Amino acid sequence: MESYCKLSILKLKIFLSKRPLDLYVRLSESKYVKVASKDTPNPIDTLDDYSKKGLNSLYVKLEDFNNLMVDIESNINNSLEKIDEYSGINQQYDGLADLLEDTKSLVVNLGISELTVQHVDNLIQKTIYSFSKWDSIETLTELLFKKNEYIKSHALLCSFIATSVLKNVDWSSESIKRKVIMASLFQNICLDREDHAKIYSRDEDAFNRLDTYEKDRVLIHPQKAAKLLDYGEFTGFEVAAMVKSHHELPGGVGFPRGQQDSSNLSPLETLFIMSAYFAHRVLISDPKKFDFNREVQDLNEVFYEGQFKKNFEYFLKTFRT
Repeated sequence: MESYCKLSILKLKIFLSKRPLDLYVRLSESKYVKVASKDTPNPIDTLDDYSKKGLNSLYVKLEDFNNLMVDIESNINNSLEKIDEYSGINQQYDGLADLLEDTKSLVVNLGISELTVQHVDNLIQKTIYSFSKWDSIETLTELLFKKNEYIKSHALLCSFIATSVLKNVDWSSESIKRKVIMASLFQNICLDREDHAKIYSRDEDAFNRLDTYEKDRVLIHPQKAAKLLDYGEFTGFEVAAMVKSHHELPGGVGFPRGQQDSSNLSPLETLFIMSAYFAHRVLISDPKKFDFNREVQDLNEVFYEGQFKKNFEYFLKTFRT
């Protein structure tokens, strides 16, 4: 049976400038269809067509992916060197986003393993470094509104929000901060579509319009990502717990478990759920009507209850002005 590896459309455009590739779309867990071959005259056009349809990734055969490993690792090393040299949040964001995409290319296909663990650790370190240079969430939000890349923007904004709140939490530690960043960056790694990542409830019209296969992909992506990210002490139980529960909203409207009761969620899980949801709310807002303080206060209607209540108070302390 053939094996296939996922690569972002953004990265495929770069790789195709260097070498020809057969490209595939996944139709089910075991069915892949070729949409461009190595002798296709304009494969970039194919990538653009699927990008317009909402896909952010396509697939290549394992053999081709193995041949690309040298290019991916070279890109990662170049990004690591350049991020320290960048000045200004725009350059730093683009550099960090590029590093994230290359690292995800390895992790989504190889998991957290001996081959990838150092790359993940380097990504976390550069994320912490970049955040130390970014003066405020308002500045970051203004930048993200100019981007059209929900999954990447959500990953980095969720990281920034969660680590900002952790500064006011008495149970925080450097280890917890690193694990929160890891969970933030990779929480949606098993999704192929930007619009699927925006679904937060089974009640949404966007979810109900999906076919059975797509619904299943949305509902199980937290567990699949958690399994992919399991690597002993490096990730601990906390990363898997955060990733598994990041769509579990109060009142049972979330997924995959649809929990009515938040009593079995840890303080770290509730903080992460709120950070992911807040990042989501920011990114789907109309930039012309966006009011940061109102968005923070509106979280009160969702999260001021049960296990979420205490961490929501930390949210207010961190972001309300």
